[in-house]
Amino acid sequence: MASVKFNLKDVRKVNGSTPIVARVSFSGRSFKFYLGESVPVKFWNFESQHVRQTREFVDHVHINHLIDMIPPAVSKIHLEFKTEGINPSVEQFRTKLNAKLSGESESEDFLLFYDKFIESKTAQRAANTVKKYVTSKNQLSKYCKARGKTISFNDINLAFYNDFLSYLYGTLNHS
Repeated sequence: MASVKFNLKDVRKVNGSTPIVARVSFSGRSFKFYLGESVPVKFWNFESQHVRQTREFVDHVHINHLIDMIPPAVSKIHLEFKTEGINPSVEQFRTKLNAKLSGESESEDFLLFYDKFIESKTAQRAANTVKKYVTSKNQLSKYCKARGKTISFNDINLAFYNDFLSYLYGTLNHS
């Protein structure tokens, strides 16, 4: 299980701001992750690991929202690696966290991910199962060419499903 704890880089700083640091722990490993935000020590709540809600420090809403986004992102990344059967290095985890928080991973090309998935499952699954994965991927590739588009994870919804089935049954005459 992955966990995140937040703290300040320099709690001894009386005047001025100090950066907020997340300590991300997973699979017996951990690393520091700087949020890119700083806060005066007097506005930091060490118990809740958030910025105090006060009129004196109006950025508390933005910073607390950022803090609240990180633990679910870390849990999701950990689960993705676990599902793929990958024991990630600290650098792999950090890279994926940066991408997820900046929004890059949401637009990841689905077919590229599917290639990685097939590659990771080849040794773990029966040959016929892998063949079915490859066939499905090939059908999706043909669909993309026919429709002149790429598929991202954000595109996969009920409308995509219906359009893909329409393509398989109508255009390719699959039954």
